[in-house]
Amino acid sequence: MRQVTLISNHNLQLQEVDPPEPAEGEVLVQTRFMALCGSDVHIWEGQQPNVRRPVVLGHECTGVVVRSTTGSPEPGTPVAIVPMFSCGHCVHCRAGQQHTCPQRQVMGFQRQGCLAEFLSVPAANLLPLAPGQDMALATIFEPLGVAIHAAGLAEPKGDEHAIIFGAGSIGLLVALFLREELGVRASLVDPNPARVDFARTLGLEAVGQPSDLDLGHLTSRPLAFDCVGRAESADAIFSLFPAPRMAVLVGTYDPGASVSLSRLKNCETRVVGSICYSVADLQRGLEIMASPKSDAYAQLVVEKRFELDRFEDAFRTARTTVGATKVIVQMTS
Repeated sequence: MRQVTLISNHNLQLQEVDPPEPAEGEVLVQTRFMALCGSDVHIWEGQQPNVRRPVVLGHECTGVVVRSTTGSPEPGTPVAIVPMFSCGHCVHCRAGQQHTCPQRQVMGFQRQGCLAEFLSVPAANLLPLAPGQDMALATIFEPLGVAIHAAGLAEPKGDEHAIIFGAGSIGLLVALFLREELGVRASLVDPNPARVDFARTLGLEAVGQPSDLDLGHLTSRPLAFDCVGRAESADAIFSLFPAPRMAVLVGTYDPGASVSLSRLKNCETRVVGSICYSVADLQRGLEIMASPKSDAYAQLVVEKRFELDRFEDAFRTARTTVGATKVIVQMTS
Protein backbone atom coordinates (compact mmCIF):
# COMPACT_ATOMS: atom_id res chain seq x y z
CA MET A 1 0.00 0.00 0.00
CA ARG A 2 0.99 3.66 -0.29
CA GLN A 3 1.43 6.06 2.60
CA VAL A 4 2.83 9.57 2.96
CA THR A 5 5.42 9.88 5.73
CA LEU A 6 6.84 13.08 7.18
CA ILE A 7 10.59 12.43 7.46
CA SER A 8 11.61 15.92 8.57
CA ASN A 9 10.28 19.47 8.26
CA HIS A 10 8.83 20.05 4.77
CA ASN A 11 10.06 16.57 3.77
CA LEU A 12 7.11 14.31 2.91
CA GLN A 13 7.74 11.04 1.10
CA LEU A 14 5.35 8.71 -0.69
CA GLN A 15 6.28 5.19 0.42
CA GLU A 16 5.30 1.65 -0.51
CA VAL A 17 4.79 -0.49 2.61
CA ASP A 18 2.94 -3.66 3.55
CA PRO A 19 -0.68 -3.18 4.65
CA PRO A 20 -1.21 -3.50 8.41
CA GLU A 21 -2.48 -6.77 9.84
CA PRO A 22 -5.37 -6.17 12.27
CA ALA A 23 -4.82 -7.50 15.77
CA GLU A 24 -7.59 -9.00 17.88
CA GLY A 25 -10.34 -6.41 18.31
CA GLU A 26 -9.16 -4.37 15.34
CA VAL A 27 -10.61 -3.65 11.91
CA LEU A 28 -8.80 -3.15 8.61
CA VAL A 29 -10.11 -0.03 6.88
CA GLN A 30 -9.41 1.16 3.36
CA THR A 31 -9.22 4.94 3.66
CA ARG A 32 -11.18 6.95 1.12
CA PHE A 33 -10.90 10.62 2.10
CA MET A 34 -8.83 12.68 4.49
CA ALA A 35 -9.14 16.37 5.29
CA LEU A 36 -5.95 18.27 5.98
CA CYS A 37 -6.05 20.18 9.25
CA GLY A 38 -4.14 23.32 10.20
CA SER A 39 -2.23 21.22 12.69
CA ASP A 40 -1.08 18.90 9.86
CA VAL A 41 0.43 21.93 8.15
CA HIS A 42 2.01 23.11 11.41
CA ILE A 43 3.64 19.71 11.94
CA TRP A 44 4.85 19.72 8.33
CA GLU A 45 6.42 23.14 8.90
CA GLY A 46 8.06 22.10 12.18
CA GLN A 47 5.84 24.11 14.52
CA GLN A 48 4.93 21.04 16.60
CA PRO A 49 8.29 19.98 18.10
CA ASN A 50 6.71 17.28 20.29
CA VAL A 51 5.66 15.22 17.26
CA ARG A 52 8.31 12.60 16.57
CA ARG A 53 9.42 12.01 13.01
CA PRO A 54 9.01 9.92 10.95
CA VAL A 55 5.23 10.03 11.22
CA VAL A 56 2.25 9.53 8.95
CA LEU A 57 0.10 12.64 9.32
CA GLY A 58 -3.68 13.01 9.29
CA HIS A 59 -6.58 12.53 11.71
CA GLU A 60 -9.74 13.57 9.81
CA CYS A 61 -10.63 10.49 7.81
CA THR A 62 -13.35 8.25 6.39
CA GLY A 63 -13.04 4.83 4.79
CA VAL A 64 -14.63 1.45 4.17
CA VAL A 65 -14.25 -1.67 6.31
CA VAL A 66 -12.26 -4.41 4.55
CA ARG A 67 -11.87 -7.00 7.29
CA SER A 68 -12.87 -7.23 10.93
CA THR A 69 -11.64 -9.49 13.72
CA THR A 70 -14.81 -8.72 15.70
CA GLY A 71 -17.48 -9.29 13.06
CA SER A 72 -18.67 -5.68 13.35
CA PRO A 73 -18.73 -3.40 11.50
CA GLU A 74 -19.19 -5.72 8.55
CA PRO A 75 -16.95 -5.52 5.46
CA GLY A 76 -18.17 -2.85 3.07
CA THR A 77 -19.44 -0.56 5.85
CA PRO A 78 -18.50 3.12 5.31
CA VAL A 79 -17.04 4.51 8.54
CA ALA A 80 -15.52 7.59 10.10
CA ILE A 81 -12.41 7.03 12.19
CA VAL A 82 -12.20 8.35 15.75
CA PRO A 83 -8.52 9.36 15.88
CA MET A 84 -8.22 9.63 19.67
CA PHE A 85 -6.94 6.88 21.97
CA SER A 86 -6.77 6.76 25.77
CA CYS A 87 -5.52 4.35 28.44
CA GLY A 88 -9.06 3.29 29.40
CA HIS A 89 -8.38 2.75 33.09
CA CYS A 90 -7.33 6.06 34.72
CA VAL A 91 -9.75 8.17 36.77
CA HIS A 92 -10.47 10.39 33.76
CA CYS A 93 -11.26 7.46 31.48
CA ARG A 94 -13.44 5.76 34.08
CA ALA A 95 -15.37 9.03 34.42
CA GLY A 96 -16.10 8.99 30.68
CA GLN A 97 -13.61 11.81 29.96
CA GLN A 98 -11.19 9.90 27.79
CA HIS A 99 -10.29 13.11 25.95
CA THR A 100 -8.58 14.39 29.12
CA CYS A 101 -6.59 11.20 29.73
CA PRO A 102 -2.95 12.04 30.55
CA GLN A 103 -1.91 9.26 28.16
CA ARG A 104 -4.21 10.45 25.35
CA GLN A 105 -2.83 9.88 21.87
CA VAL A 106 -4.11 11.25 18.56
CA MET A 107 -3.44 9.82 15.12
CA GLY A 108 -0.94 11.90 13.20
CA PHE A 109 0.59 13.20 16.43
CA GLN A 110 1.59 10.47 18.90
CA ARG A 111 0.72 7.56 16.60
CA GLN A 112 0.56 6.89 12.87
CA GLY A 113 -2.09 8.89 11.03
CA CYS A 114 -4.55 8.52 8.18
CA LEU A 115 -2.49 9.56 5.17
CA ALA A 116 -2.24 5.91 4.11
CA GLU A 117 -4.34 3.64 1.93
CA PHE A 118 -5.11 1.17 4.73
CA LEU A 119 -5.39 1.49 8.50
CA SER A 120 -5.90 -1.01 11.30
CA VAL A 121 -7.86 0.51 14.19
CA PRO A 122 -9.88 -0.82 17.13
CA ALA A 123 -13.51 -1.46 16.28
CA ALA A 124 -14.46 0.95 19.08
CA ASN A 125 -12.81 3.77 17.09
CA LEU A 126 -15.19 3.45 14.15
CA LEU A 127 -18.45 5.32 13.63
CA PRO A 128 -20.67 4.02 10.78
CA LEU A 129 -21.81 6.62 8.26
CA ALA A 130 -25.43 7.14 7.36
CA PRO A 131 -26.61 5.37 4.17
CA GLY A 132 -25.50 7.35 1.15
CA GLN A 133 -23.57 9.91 3.21
CA ASP A 134 -20.94 11.91 1.31
CA MET A 135 -17.68 10.39 2.53
CA ALA A 136 -15.58 13.42 1.61
CA LEU A 137 -17.73 15.94 3.47
CA ALA A 138 -18.09 13.51 6.38
CA THR A 139 -14.42 14.14 7.24
CA ILE A 140 -15.55 17.47 8.72
CA PHE A 141 -17.10 15.51 11.60
CA GLU A 142 -13.78 15.64 13.48
CA PRO A 143 -13.13 19.42 13.62
CA LEU A 144 -16.88 19.92 14.02
CA GLY A 145 -16.63 17.68 17.08
CA VAL A 146 -14.04 20.10 18.50
CA ALA A 147 -16.48 22.98 17.97
CA ILE A 148 -19.43 21.07 19.43
CA HIS A 149 -17.44 20.21 22.54
CA ALA A 150 -16.28 23.81 23.06
CA ALA A 151 -19.79 25.18 22.56
CA GLY A 152 -21.26 22.68 25.01
CA LEU A 153 -18.81 23.72 27.73
CA ALA A 154 -20.06 27.32 27.45
CA GLU A 155 -23.65 26.26 28.25
CA PRO A 156 -25.03 28.85 25.79
CA LYS A 157 -28.52 30.28 25.86
CA GLY A 158 -30.38 31.24 22.69
CA ASP A 159 -30.55 34.96 23.51
CA GLU A 160 -26.82 35.31 24.17
CA HIS A 161 -24.06 36.81 22.06
CA ALA A 162 -20.84 34.89 21.55
CA ILE A 163 -17.54 36.54 20.64
CA ILE A 164 -15.04 34.24 18.95
CA PHE A 165 -11.40 35.14 18.53
CA GLY A 166 -9.91 33.49 15.44
CA ALA A 167 -11.66 32.91 12.10
CA GLY A 168 -9.75 29.80 11.11
CA SER A 169 -11.50 26.45 10.67
CA ILE A 170 -12.30 25.91 14.36
CA GLY A 171 -13.46 29.48 14.99
CA LEU A 172 -15.72 29.34 11.94
CA LEU A 173 -17.14 25.96 12.98
CA VAL A 174 -17.84 27.21 16.51
CA ALA A 175 -19.67 30.23 15.08
CA LEU A 176 -21.65 28.13 12.60
CA PHE A 177 -22.61 25.55 15.21
CA LEU A 178 -23.76 28.22 17.66
CA ARG A 179 -25.86 29.86 14.94
CA GLU A 180 -27.20 26.81 13.10
CA GLU A 181 -27.86 24.47 16.01
CA LEU A 182 -28.34 26.69 19.06
CA GLY A 183 -29.64 29.99 17.67
CA VAL A 184 -26.85 31.97 19.34
CA ARG A 185 -25.60 35.15 17.69
CA ALA A 186 -21.85 35.02 17.08
CA SER A 187 -19.23 37.61 16.14
CA LEU A 188 -15.73 36.67 14.97
CA VAL A 189 -12.58 38.71 15.55
CA ASP A 190 -9.57 38.17 13.30
CA PRO A 191 -6.92 40.67 12.11
CA ASN A 192 -6.64 38.94 8.71
CA PRO A 193 -8.92 40.87 6.29
CA ALA A 194 -9.30 37.85 3.98
CA ARG A 195 -10.57 35.72 6.87
CA VAL A 196 -12.99 38.46 7.89
CA ASP A 197 -14.30 38.68 4.33
CA PHE A 198 -14.76 34.92 4.08
CA ALA A 199 -16.62 34.75 7.39
CA ARG A 200 -18.98 37.40 6.10
CA THR A 201 -19.69 35.33 2.97
CA LEU A 202 -21.00 32.67 5.38
CA GLY A 203 -23.42 35.22 6.81
CA LEU A 204 -21.38 35.58 9.99
CA GLU A 205 -20.55 38.82 11.73
CA ALA A 206 -16.80 39.44 11.63
CA VAL A 207 -14.45 42.31 12.45
CA GLY A 208 -10.71 42.85 12.45
CA GLN A 209 -10.20 44.13 15.99
CA PRO A 210 -12.05 43.87 19.32
CA SER A 211 -12.56 47.64 19.23
CA ASP A 212 -14.66 47.17 16.06
CA LEU A 213 -17.23 45.04 17.92
CA ASP A 214 -20.65 46.57 18.45
CA LEU A 215 -21.59 45.45 21.95
CA GLY A 216 -23.75 48.44 22.86
CA HIS A 217 -26.95 46.45 22.33
CA LEU A 218 -26.06 43.78 24.88
CA THR A 219 -28.31 43.45 27.90
CA SER A 220 -26.34 40.56 29.37
CA ARG A 221 -22.71 39.51 29.49
CA PRO A 222 -21.48 37.65 26.39
CA LEU A 223 -19.73 34.34 25.93
CA ALA A 224 -16.20 34.28 24.55
CA PHE A 225 -14.11 31.65 22.78
CA ASP A 226 -10.39 31.85 22.11
CA CYS A 227 -9.73 29.74 19.02
CA VAL A 228 -6.32 31.33 18.43
CA GLY A 229 -4.31 29.97 21.34
CA ARG A 230 -2.15 32.96 22.18
CA ALA A 231 -1.77 34.97 25.37
CA GLU A 232 -2.67 38.12 23.39
CA SER A 233 -6.02 36.73 22.25
CA ALA A 234 -6.87 35.46 25.72
CA ASP A 235 -5.93 38.83 27.19
CA ALA A 236 -8.15 40.57 24.64
CA ILE A 237 -11.07 38.45 25.82
CA PHE A 238 -10.54 39.56 29.41
CA SER A 239 -10.35 43.20 28.27
CA LEU A 240 -13.84 43.13 26.71
CA PHE A 241 -16.70 45.16 28.11
CA PRO A 242 -19.15 43.89 29.08
CA ALA A 243 -16.82 41.25 30.50
CA PRO A 244 -17.73 37.73 29.32
CA ARG A 245 -19.61 35.59 31.80
CA MET A 246 -17.61 32.63 30.50
CA ALA A 247 -14.48 32.21 28.39
CA VAL A 248 -13.71 28.92 26.65
CA LEU A 249 -10.05 28.37 25.75
CA VAL A 250 -10.00 26.25 22.58
CA GLY A 251 -6.66 27.07 20.97
CA THR A 252 -3.33 25.44 21.77
CA TYR A 253 -1.14 27.65 23.98
CA ASP A 254 2.57 27.78 24.57
CA PRO A 255 3.41 26.39 28.04
CA GLY A 256 4.43 29.85 29.27
CA ALA A 257 1.27 31.69 28.15
CA SER A 258 -0.36 33.66 30.98
CA VAL A 259 -3.17 36.11 31.73
CA SER A 260 -3.98 38.50 34.58
CA LEU A 261 -5.57 36.58 37.44
CA SER A 262 -6.64 39.80 39.14
CA ARG A 263 -8.66 40.76 36.06
CA LEU A 264 -10.39 37.37 36.10
CA LYS A 265 -11.17 37.79 39.78
CA ASN A 266 -12.56 41.29 39.44
CA CYS A 267 -14.93 40.50 36.55
CA GLU A 268 -15.88 37.01 37.78
CA THR A 269 -15.43 35.50 34.34
CA ARG A 270 -15.55 31.73 34.46
CA VAL A 271 -12.75 30.18 32.43
CA VAL A 272 -12.86 26.64 31.08
CA GLY A 273 -10.38 24.79 28.92
CA SER A 274 -11.61 22.75 25.96
CA ILE A 275 -9.58 19.85 24.58
CA CYS A 276 -10.61 17.58 21.71
CA TYR A 277 -14.08 16.04 22.09
CA SER A 278 -16.05 13.12 23.38
CA VAL A 279 -17.24 10.33 21.11
CA ALA A 280 -20.75 11.74 21.58
CA ASP A 281 -19.52 15.09 20.17
CA LEU A 282 -18.09 13.30 17.14
CA GLN A 283 -21.29 11.31 16.65
CA ARG A 284 -23.31 14.51 16.68
CA GLY A 285 -20.91 16.07 14.18
CA LEU A 286 -21.28 13.07 11.90
CA GLU A 287 -25.07 13.28 12.13
CA ILE A 288 -25.01 16.97 11.24
CA MET A 289 -22.82 16.27 8.21
CA ALA A 290 -25.37 13.66 7.08
CA SER A 291 -28.26 16.15 7.33
CA PRO A 292 -29.39 19.06 5.13
CA LYS A 293 -27.68 21.35 7.66
CA SER A 294 -24.33 20.13 6.34
CA ASP A 295 -24.52 22.71 3.55
CA ALA A 296 -23.47 25.48 5.95
CA TYR A 297 -20.38 23.60 7.09
CA ALA A 298 -19.49 22.29 3.63
CA GLN A 299 -18.63 25.86 2.61
CA LEU A 300 -15.34 25.45 4.50
CA VAL A 301 -14.18 22.73 2.09
CA VAL A 302 -11.92 23.64 -0.83
CA GLU A 303 -13.73 22.52 -3.98
CA LYS A 304 -10.66 21.03 -5.63
CA ARG A 305 -9.63 17.59 -4.35
CA PHE A 306 -6.18 16.03 -4.51
CA GLU A 307 -5.24 12.43 -5.13
CA LEU A 308 -2.71 10.84 -2.80
CA ASP A 309 0.24 11.18 -5.17
CA ARG A 310 -0.37 14.96 -5.24
CA PHE A 311 0.11 15.28 -1.50
CA GLU A 312 2.65 18.10 -1.86
CA ASP A 313 0.14 20.22 -3.80
CA ALA A 314 -2.47 19.48 -1.14
CA PHE A 315 -0.20 20.70 1.67
CA ARG A 316 0.80 23.82 -0.24
CA THR A 317 -2.86 24.61 -0.91
CA ALA A 318 -3.76 24.08 2.75
CA ARG A 319 -0.95 26.40 3.80
CA THR A 320 -1.86 29.26 1.44
CA THR A 321 -5.66 29.08 1.24
CA VAL A 322 -7.59 31.58 3.32
CA GLY A 323 -11.31 31.07 3.81
CA ALA A 324 -12.38 27.63 2.63
CA THR A 325 -9.56 25.98 4.55
CA LYS A 326 -10.40 22.27 4.44
CA VAL A 327 -8.37 20.53 1.71
CA ILE A 328 -9.54 17.00 0.87
CA VAL A 329 -7.13 14.25 -0.17
CA GLN A 330 -8.77 11.42 -2.08
CA MET A 331 -6.94 8.29 -0.99
CA THR A 332 -8.14 5.95 -3.76
CA SER A 333 -8.56 6.72 -7.45
